[in-house]
Amino acid sequence: MGNLKKNKKAEELLFELAMFLAMSARTVEEEKIGLGSIRLISALSKLIELSEVTSSLEKNDFLLTIKSKLDRGESAFLEDRSAYVMCLNNLAKDFMEEAKKRY
Repeated sequence: MGNLKKNKKAEELLFELAMFLAMSARTVEEEKIGLGSIRLISALSKLIELSEVTSSLEKNDFLLTIKSKLDRGESAFLEDRSAYVMCLNNLAKDFMEEAKKRY
């Protein structure tokens, strides 16, 4: 999903994320079903990377935990559809639990 490059500026990461989303929107039209969700997971990972280098944002332990899970589960996303779906379900559950705490 990509590793954080400490020497990159927030502006560079923002551009890379925007470009990734634009290119993904185009290519997802021609890819197999399911690859769009992998692209969204990759975008989520990139967004969290951006938050790590943006000084105006406070450290977000929840998002850092999510990033760690995404990095550890990267191979599951690509190798086994049922494991991939389980990871997506757990991800949605994690976000819902966090939303309940925040709101």
